[in-house]
Amino acid sequence: MSDADLSSNLPSLIAHTQDMDQAPRYPLARTTNLPQAVEPSDESAMASSHHLVRPPSDGPARISGDKSALVPSDPLGNPAQAKPAAGKVHFFGKLLKHDCRMGFSRNLALYGISMVAFISLSLLFVGEIRALATSPLIDAPAQGKVSGTFVDLVTYHFKGRVPYVPNQDIPFTLPFDWIAIQVFVALLVGYYPVRDFRGYASQVLIRTKNKWQWWLSKSLWVMLTVICFYLLAFLIALTVSLASGWGIPVESAAIGGFAAGVSLAGLPPEQVVLLFLVPVLLSIALSLVQMVLSFAIGPLWAFMGLMAYNGVSAYADTNLLIGDLSMVLRNPLVGGSGLSSELSLVLSAGVSVAAIVFGAVLFKYQDVSIRKQE
Repeated sequence: MSDADLSSNLPSLIAHTQDMDQAPRYPLARTTNLPQAVEPSDESAMASSHHLVRPPSDGPARISGDKSALVPSDPLGNPAQAKPAAGKVHFFGKLLKHDCRMGFSRNLALYGISMVAFISLSLLFVGEIRALATSPLIDAPAQGKVSGTFVDLVTYHFKGRVPYVPNQDIPFTLPFDWIAIQVFVALLVGYYPVRDFRGYASQVLIRTKNKWQWWLSKSLWVMLTVICFYLLAFLIALTVSLASGWGIPVESAAIGGFAAGVSLAGLPPEQVVLLFLVPVLLSIALSLVQMVLSFAIGPLWAFMGLMAYNGVSAYADTNLLIGDLSMVLRNPLVGGSGLSSELSLVLSAGVSVAAIVFGAVLFKYQDVSIRKQE
């Protein structure tokens, strides 16, 4: 090329060079799928600010803006995805473990008080039986024989009272044993879920965005709390029965049934088991409803509302109020006018499921961005 031609083409060459400088630059595409080697100095610098995601073989390398460690990729060059199911199960397990540890530890004092109450009431029942053993109200052949069973003692705690009839001169009174059980259960489950939500849980929910698992964990904790409470009551009744020399036959004794106020003699063992399962499942159902109300109107109002509901259920003889289904004296097996054990169990299970689902929907709209303190 001559000097004249070079002089005439110089402006176009300069413009072409400027266009090349302004054009985006990409690394050369490789002919294999193996990732390019990165120098140690470049890799450490890249890991501090960005991470490299290996692209497909026919595309350029891409730099992601996530400031984390190098993300592995699948053979197609897409970022590898974590297993969502395993992660959710692990997160739910941690939630339930946290609830069991914190919830039960905060209720240790209530468990201790309820244990003392059950022991005192059980010993009171033993004293009544020993007094009846020498009473003229008992037939002569049975006098002097202290007779009672584990079933009589449990019945004594759960018996409740017969429906109130206003036209009679007998005043209405709440059965102490039965109402004490309702109060203890309501106190055990009434405050921890809301307190946990107002404290540590609000931060967890803001980061995880998973309210359903949190609510399900609290629901399972409520169930476990109620079950543990009744297991404690049954264990104390069993211990007192064995210490009194009564044994654990699944039947009712003559004097024991008289002292308990109702005899279960002649009932098949499976009916006795169902009869004692009704208070457990009904308490679970009412406790789940109480937890829903605690988030809607507050723990104190929910507790007071549940106690009022149980009081009205004990006073009114109607199947529209299910609070009295846990009373043995209201069961048709002993001549009561309430629902059968089977129907009571089904109804309790239905109320429990409805409370969990409705509570989850209600909790979905709870504001977790504002942390409230009590």
